[in-house]
Amino acid sequence: MHKVSGLILAVTLMLASMAARADGLWDVSVMLHTKKWVDLTHPFDADIPHWKGFDPLTRKVIYDYDKDGFRAEMFCHVGQWGTHVDPPAHFHKGARTADKIPITQMLLPLVVIDVHRQAGKNPQISSSRSRT
Repeated sequence: MHKVSGLILAVTLMLASMAARADGLWDVSVMLHTKKWVDLTHPFDADIPHWKGFDPLTRKVIYDYDKDGFRAEMFCHVGQWGTHVDPPAHFHKGARTADKIPITQMLLPLVVIDVHRQAGKNPQISSSRSRT
């Protein structure tokens, strides 16, 4: 049975690889891996930058290795915590929520506005048209 399962998995992976190659996805992957990647995320903890009106994050270990054989934590925070997407509904009643935005609209060209020097002096800095 294990040999049959392994064979099915191998064939599935091979066919998936062939299909991806046929669609040019491997070429896109190779090209993307040659680019410079910048991770803009922050560690997910109580010290992450957040709006002053939100309560701090709380976390609690609910299962742990010694007692349960695995570790799981419970996190309590507002939805706009950490690196996230604010859908139009965040600011406009009745507008699209994140689940209504097609994934194809989530990969877009990027413009970098470097304000790291100003942010070093003022972590609450915001962007404006006059600044760009």
